Amino acid sequence: MKIGDLVRATPAPKWDMDPEDNTHIGVVTKLAHSFDGYKNQIILLSFGDDDGVFCTNDWRFEVISENR
Repeated sequence: MKIGDLVRATPAPKWDMDPEDNTHIGVVTKLAHSFDGYKNQIILLSFGDDDGVFCTNDWRFEVISENR
């Protein structure tokens, strides 16, 4: 996954949430390392008129379309 990719974010199974009701699709605008001591990333997705911050230990990501 890299900046400019279109991705689908669904909640990790540990949250026991319905993925169909909690799926987000957006363009990756920033990738950063977490400062909590864990080896996860913070990912900023743009939804056009809004942004969302997602952590890789809480969400699963699937690249729908790669930025070329």
